[in-house]
Amino acid sequence: MRRSSNSGMSYLDWRHSIGTRLNTSIITLFTCYFLAMAASTYSLYEQFLSFNALSTNHFERVMTAAELTRDAELIASEVFESLVGVDRSNGQRSNNSENLIQIYQSVRDRLSNPTSPFDVKQLSIIDQWQTPYFNSLERFNQQLENEYQLKSALLLRIDSLFEQLNTLEQQLPLLATQTDTRFTLHALSALSYCATSLRAERPGQLAQLHNAIKDHQAKLNALSPSSETLRQLRNPINELTQQILTERGPTLKSERATLSSARETRVLAQKITSATFNYYQALKQITREEIETHQKQVITTLITLSLITLFMVIMTVVVIFYIKHHVLERLHLLYSAVNARMDGKEVRIPTQGRDEISILGHAFDQFAKARYAAEDQLKTAHAETEKANNDLKLANEQLHNLSQTDALTQIPNRRFFDQYLAREWNRACRHNNFLSLIMVDIDWFKAYNDHYGHPEGDACLQQVAQTLSSHLRREGECVARYGGEEFSIILPNTSREQATEYAELLRQAITQLEIPHPYGQVTISLGVATTNQPDKLSIEALIAQADQALYHAKNEGRNRVMTSDSGQPL
Repeated sequence: MRRSSNSGMSYLDWRHSIGTRLNTSIITLFTCYFLAMAASTYSLYEQFLSFNALSTNHFERVMTAAELTRDAELIASEVFESLVGVDRSNGQRSNNSENLIQIYQSVRDRLSNPTSPFDVKQLSIIDQWQTPYFNSLERFNQQLENEYQLKSALLLRIDSLFEQLNTLEQQLPLLATQTDTRFTLHALSALSYCATSLRAERPGQLAQLHNAIKDHQAKLNALSPSSETLRQLRNPINELTQQILTERGPTLKSERATLSSARETRVLAQKITSATFNYYQALKQITREEIETHQKQVITTLITLSLITLFMVIMTVVVIFYIKHHVLERLHLLYSAVNARMDGKEVRIPTQGRDEISILGHAFDQFAKARYAAEDQLKTAHAETEKANNDLKLANEQLHNLSQTDALTQIPNRRFFDQYLAREWNRACRHNNFLSLIMVDIDWFKAYNDHYGHPEGDACLQQVAQTLSSHLRREGECVARYGGEEFSIILPNTSREQATEYAELLRQAITQLEIPHPYGQVTISLGVATTNQPDKLSIEALIAQADQALYHAKNEGRNRVMTSDSGQPL
């Protein structure tokens, strides 16, 4: 672009072009935007890597360490259950211990890949107590097995003991001599001391009971009862007491050995449990510190993103300010000057600068000066003519609307309805088409007006009218205010079934408005009339049929649709 030399215009330098400036501004803005997006993406990627490492390395190991601690406690609990329930089957004890040890070992294997020297140190402490602990468990189970076998043998002796006592009790009423009585008393005493020795828990107490048993056994052997039954009981009683004296000592030693083994196992269990729990606590602390570090990184990232966002906002404001100050304001000044010249005012056209806007200013200034007078007269005449036409058009539209529009509901009035129905009636006669008419009446509207007042009644009429109007489906359909709270709907080329379905749709639409009413909510009744032979019927007859259907709808209880053919509801 360039101007002629006589007007003081020169070539347009691309360096001063608005396009160059705008392109530079937009490129700078988008470059900053992409750099900001790259920085944000990189920061978010770092957060993703950090969180992934935190969830993979720390959370999983913390949960595994907690599970390891729980399994160690379960094994320790099994030791005490075995100690308390020594009468359970050895197979059950062994299987439980083996299962718990396998579970513990499987959890321990999941920690077999330490990620730091700290993990190596803590796991070595756990492994330091693991082997002694499992060995002590094995010894404890063996000791329990020995105790179980010894007690099983003693149970047989107890059964024999009760049999002998029962036999002696049966002989008490049959004692004939003093010797028989003394024999029986020594036998009962020996058996009673045997029974007491089965519950003795200290070696000294057991030794005293054994001496007492041997004393009564000696006295028993020194007597010769007269009863053959008593003489036959001598040897079984001696054998039974001797067996109890022989077996109770090892059983007591086994019980003490079992208790000692249980104590040893418990100590080792406490040590391995303490080691696993300490490892769990340390991992939890490390994880907590990692979470705090991650949170600080997140805060740093949020601050960075906020600063980037602030920078982008500032850059955007700078670009907008530049465009506004160097382009929009100058264009606005040029536009205002042009409008002022169009209005006949003598204003100066802005021509400062060496860009496109200044060139436009120079060009318009020359053009305005050359044709100012002619354009002013032409625009003045055109404006006057346009104003007159607009005023006439507005007046005609107002008159037309006033004559055919209901002032309250802003839908066609009765006059428009009569004209439109006559036009559609003639069209239906020419083409032998269906023509349907729906008469609509608001139920109990007088009660609504009496209860809420006429302003609310007007608002109700407006809302119903707008709803009916908004549900017109096809071109050529028309809804009009027929009078009062009654409306009419003209449906060209619509059969009775279609009109009835449409009327039901309108009834449901009004119900869904949920306008409150003293009797519940506002509803409408609708009467439908249809003809497919307009030339054999009159407009007045069609209206009368729709009114009659509406009358039936009112009599049938309102809030329903009735047709003119049979007076039946939809």
